[in-house]
Formats: sequence, structure tokens, C-alpha cells
Amino acid sequence: MAFFRVCFDVAPLDIALEGMRTRCGFIKNLYVSAKSEAAAVTVARADLDLALSRNSKFNGADLSGAKFKVDEVERSSNFLKIFRPEGFVFYKI
Repeated sequence: MAFFRVCFDVAPLDIALEGMRTRCGFIKNLYVSAKSEAAAVTVARADLDLALSRNSKFNGADLSGAKFKVDEVERSSNFLKIFRPEGFVFYKI
């Protein structure tokens, strides 16, 4: 098993940020353990779906039109990142 960082770029979204409906996207890094890069993307996507379901910013958001693009996959030597998840980085479109 190896450790990977998988970076997703997800857009476009129409969600409420700071009380206003906003068209935006987000970047999210996920750190996973997997046998290959392809398996890492699969595991990371499942983790991303779980994180989206738990984050109140996405309640009521229509994600059906969003494109989930894998921006980067890299082998990582820092396995401790798996235990310290990073947040979402939003950007306006």
C-alpha cells in the first residue's frame, strides 16, 4: 500500500456562501492509502462524497451539473495527512 494525495477541482456550483447564493467551485486535497493511482482516485472520490454529505454548505446544493475533475494525483510520503483532513478551498466563477 502507498499513500497518495488526490486533488479534486469541482465546478460549477450554485451554493450559499456567507448568506448569498454564489456561483463557485472548490478545490479539495484528499490523502488516501491505496495500491495504485487509479485505486487512490476511487477511494478519494468516495471520501469526497462523504465529506460533501457532512458539510452544511452543500445542504440543498445541486451537484448534478458539477464536474468532478481530478487535478493531480501524487504519491506522498506523509501518511499522517490521512488523519488530518484539509478543508474546501472555494473560488468564485
